[in-house]
Amino acid sequence: MKRPATIFGRSVWLAICCCFLSAGVHAEIYKYQDEQGGWHFSDRPPASSAKTEVLDGAGKKTGGSAPASRDLEAELNKKYQPRSPIDEATLAVVAIETPLGSGSGFFFSEDGYILTNKHVVKPAETNQWQELQGAVSEKDQELKEYKKALARRSEDLAKMRQALVGYQTEIDRKAGSGRRAAEAEYRILNERYQKYNGEYLELKKNFASHEREFSSARSEFELQSGAAVLARNFKVILKDNTRLSARLVAVSQQHDLALLKLDGYKTPSVKPGSTGLLSQGMTVFAVGSPMGMKDSVTSGVVSGLRDGYVVTDAQILPGNSGGPLLTSEGQVVGVNTAKMASSATAEGFGMAISIEIVQQEFRKMRDN
Repeated sequence: MKRPATIFGRSVWLAICCCFLSAGVHAEIYKYQDEQGGWHFSDRPPASSAKTEVLDGAGKKTGGSAPASRDLEAELNKKYQPRSPIDEATLAVVAIETPLGSGSGFFFSEDGYILTNKHVVKPAETNQWQELQGAVSEKDQELKEYKKALARRSEDLAKMRQALVGYQTEIDRKAGSGRRAAEAEYRILNERYQKYNGEYLELKKNFASHEREFSSARSEFELQSGAAVLARNFKVILKDNTRLSARLVAVSQQHDLALLKLDGYKTPSVKPGSTGLLSQGMTVFAVGSPMGMKDSVTSGVVSGLRDGYVVTDAQILPGNSGGPLLTSEGQVVGVNTAKMASSATAEGFGMAISIEIVQQEFRKMRDN
């Protein structure tokens, strides 16, 4: 049985706690989300946050205003002081990192919406990725067939060894010139065996090396494929190399487009143009991160309009996917999405989804 003093002391402590909690119920608490998507609670407003709610001491929303969003547009304009419409438009273009590679995208609104290609953020759902999976399966089958061929050669060598042992036994039974002739023939057979065995051992060694490399590459491929399928947050890299986390909002069901959102920031954005104002021979600019060259601009002319695409000879390379196709006034008229060429690095025609389709899909994806 506890002593009265101890019980009294605990009762007083509980009473003090209750009074303290009751008195603090009106204090504001800030619930905010960091760049990695984690939630935090604080009695002080964060300097900047991706998403902030103001709660009272009981955990209920107060309706109070959250701290102002960080103004990336002002920061980038101050840092780079763009001197042309294209220079200004590049402030809105970002590089996007995924578990399977990288691509490009651009801010399409001042509240952080980013447009990119579906195949940039969901490469495992593209025809190209299916072809790559097929190539992996084909390589796996080739290795299995090669392994079977090695096994057959091993069996042939075992038979040759057994024949040599038997031949040696026959030689031991002979004498004189017959023995010498048999020994000479044995040496020829043995040299042939040693040659075949050496080739077999070299092939076996090379096969083991290729099998290890393929097994490692396949495991990495499967791991990255799984991560890509599940990925909902992506690293976006701004013009000044600032790295932030954007969440996936939606992907288009009909077109190679996807929508990301960078919460809690005022962002630069490109202004939409119109393909109706384009004419053949008009200069256009492709912005993105081709072949790892972040924040790069290439130019060309409009070759024509084909089935909802702007066709251009502006150089479109791996990594440009998802970036904007701009007019000389810095207005976006398409999203770079494909290239028609004999190889990835060969000259060819670039394909950009027209801005009219982009705007239509943007509204659908944003509202879903």
